[in-house]
Amino acid sequence: MIKIIYELVRSTYNMKKLIVFDPKYKQVKQILRERIQLGIYKEDQPIPSEYQLMQEFGVSRHTILKALSELMGENIIYRIHGKGTFVSSRKKRLKKRVGIIVYHSENIYFSKIIKGAEGYIREKNYNLILCNSLGSFENETGYIERLISEVDGFIISSQYEKDIISEGLQKLIEDGFPFVLVSHTPEIKKIDKIDFVVPDYFTGMYKLVNHLLENDYCNFIFVTVKTGLKRKEIWERINGLKAALKEKGISEKNLRIFTITENDPINGYMEDALNNSTKIFELVKNDGKTCIVCSYDTIAIGIITGLRDRNIKIPETVGITGFDDIRPLSNLGFKLTTVSIPLEEMGRKAAELLIEKIETENTQPKQIILPTTLKIRRTTKLEKKWEEVRI
Repeated sequence: MIKIIYELVRSTYNMKKLIVFDPKYKQVKQILRERIQLGIYKEDQPIPSEYQLMQEFGVSRHTILKALSELMGENIIYRIHGKGTFVSSRKKRLKKRVGIIVYHSENIYFSKIIKGAEGYIREKNYNLILCNSLGSFENETGYIERLISEVDGFIISSQYEKDIISEGLQKLIEDGFPFVLVSHTPEIKKIDKIDFVVPDYFTGMYKLVNHLLENDYCNFIFVTVKTGLKRKEIWERINGLKAALKEKGISEKNLRIFTITENDPINGYMEDALNNSTKIFELVKNDGKTCIVCSYDTIAIGIITGLRDRNIKIPETVGITGFDDIRPLSNLGFKLTTVSIPLEEMGRKAAELLIEKIETENTQPKQIILPTTLKIRRTTKLEKKWEEVRI
């Protein structure tokens, strides 16, 4: 029994819980599965005999047979009479299921990513299991631990704060289990070893602010949420803004960063932005040269709604921009100047990378940075002709 405890501790699962709560056959089954996934037992090669497994784990033949029976039922192993038990080929082992973990599928931003990924996944005859982490490290880890034996890989919009990631994501990295990050990446040392698909946030914001500078704006209020300042993708936007100011010789004193409350994350903090719109407007210089630059479209929508309730004219009094281009806004009575992210394409590209990784055992990481599109609309002043600029 000492040997089985050693193996369980060595495994990257939360083995303390498995030892306490799970039957022995499930523990043995999981260890054998991990050895196959890691290539310790290779395709079409025999695994140790029932007797050898009984000796190694210190359990009964009944326990070993039950573990092997479930693995055979999942096409992970197969038996040849008189010869032993062998590892199935990778193709036979595929469950044809992919897990997608996002903040919340009802959020418009993530729903578009899911739509793009789902289209390709269905084309390849895979099924999709959708999970909402709600921004919780524990939820993300829980989904990964529960699904890792049920899916062939994951697409994850990960929860992180700077270089802190969930235990579940750390496990995927350590085990080499197939996954692709989408939308953003944490600031970890091994990021160059990880597959991901993200937009070019820096260039998108840089081009947007250059356009604003060319149209007589010189004061900027960048609006985001407090936790956003712990995230790389928000700082890429801020750094793009700062780079544009520096290039034009404008002091960073002309930039204010304002953080709003975070009570309405599912709707992209729209309600929070609405409730903070008065405080934000108090920072505006009444010279028509201030632009409120928002980290998300939804924040811009909330601010615009609040300012309109006070009869403040946009863009005559103040300009407002978003970032994402998540929805048609004509039904809200305005057209938002923003940076458009190809969300559906991002989801599809992530699915393409993942399926390739699953089916070919490709170990070389692929990293895609997608271009964005500047959408010049009517919430900012425009001295030039209306246009859409590819960046």
